[in-house]
Amino acid sequence: MRYAIFGDIHGYMSEYSAVIDAIRVYKPNHIICLGDIVEGGEFSNQLCDLIRNQSSIRCVRGNHDENNDVILDATNSDWLKNLPTSIEENDCCFTHESPAQPPRKINSEYEAWRALDETEHPLIVVGDSHVSKIYTDSGMTVGEARTVPFVYGEIVHLNRKTRYVISPGAVGYSRDSTHKPKYAILDLDQYTLLIESIEMDTSL
Repeated sequence: MRYAIFGDIHGYMSEYSAVIDAIRVYKPNHIICLGDIVEGGEFSNQLCDLIRNQSSIRCVRGNHDENNDVILDATNSDWLKNLPTSIEENDCCFTHESPAQPPRKINSEYEAWRALDETEHPLIVVGDSHVSKIYTDSGMTVGEARTVPFVYGEIVHLNRKTRYVISPGAVGYSRDSTHKPKYAILDLDQYTLLIESIEMDTSL
C-alpha cells in the first residue's frame, strides 16, 4: 500500500509536472494532494483543470483553495470549495493544516504536539508549512513533539509503535533552503517514508 503525497502547488505548472513524472516511478496505489493548488504562479486555472480531471488524484482543500484572488472558471472555483478538509483511511489522516481544533499550520514542535495530543491517528500528513518535516510522539514531552532527522532521497524506517506528523514540503513555493519541488512516498506495507527533492530550475 503505497501513497504518493504532495501539496502546496500554488499555480506552478512545471514544478507540478516534475513531481507527477517523478512519482510514476514508484507506481503508487494512491495519490494525495494536500491542497493549496492555486494562487502564486501563473497556471492556477490550468492546474485545477488537470487535477480535477485526474481520477487517480484525490485532494483536500487548502486555505488558498478556499480564499484567493485568482480568476478561476466557475467549475474550478466550485470544485475547490467543495473539496474535503481531510481524507482519513488506513490509519492516516491527510489534511492541509492541523487536524487539531482550531486547525493551524504545523510549523513547530508545539503545533505537532497539539495535533498528536488531540487526535489518535498513527500517521498525520499535512501541508501548509512549505517545509519538509517529520515529528514523532516518541520521547515527546508535554507541549513539544520530537523532530525526526532525515535526508532527502533516503528512506526513513518508521516505527509502528509510535505516531508521526509528516510534512512533505511544497511543490511550487518552497520555504526551505533548497527551493526545490518536494513530494513524499509513504509505504504502509514496509512502513517507510521517502521525502524527495527534485533538482530543477525553479520559477521562484
